[in-house]
Amino acid sequence: MARGKGRAAPPVPLDLGSLSLGPQEGRPVASAALPRIAELGQARPPDHVRFVCISDTHGMHHEIKHVPEGDVLIHAGDFSDTGSPEQVVSLERWLSGLPHAHKIVIAGNHDTPFDQVHYERSWQKYHHQMLDSNSVRAILTESQSVTYLEDSETSVFGLRVYGSPWQPEFCDWAFNLKRGHACTKKWQRIPEVSSLVSM
Repeated sequence: MARGKGRAAPPVPLDLGSLSLGPQEGRPVASAALPRIAELGQARPPDHVRFVCISDTHGMHHEIKHVPEGDVLIHAGDFSDTGSPEQVVSLERWLSGLPHAHKIVIAGNHDTPFDQVHYERSWQKYHHQMLDSNSVRAILTESQSVTYLEDSETSVFGLRVYGSPWQPEFCDWAFNLKRGHACTKKWQRIPEVSSLVSM
């Protein structure tokens, strides 16, 4: 969402549903089928893992009145307006206070200091003073409660979760790539998985 004078409505979380666990040691079993979607109001069956996904909070995460219960919470980008340290610290603290066992964050095009090459070239568009992008990134990369993914993966409940912030170029924001070969080359790094959810 482009910056504007008016405030956007608070974001609404999306519950992606649940993945079935296998019979051995309660470990998830990958399946070629899409995960079964559980109704938002119903209890999670004991043999499921529930993923809750949010994005585009633009620093207004604290205005979300209800985050659905789940095992894994993914923030899939644009957690800040332009990557101010105050908004990133606020996000990390807010996520740390949520009950989800795993919190995963992927940057978006508004989280400008996380794309260090872009930020060094274009910081004047976003801030009066250049931020130390390493320090801003460290708020999440060194967090004890949040896993930050950038062209990388983690494992939760035996399931592989891969996060990548890149998108086709749009208004010269962060993590932009030229359409075509540049995008394809980046996305070919995503490992083979049996199910893929793209935000």
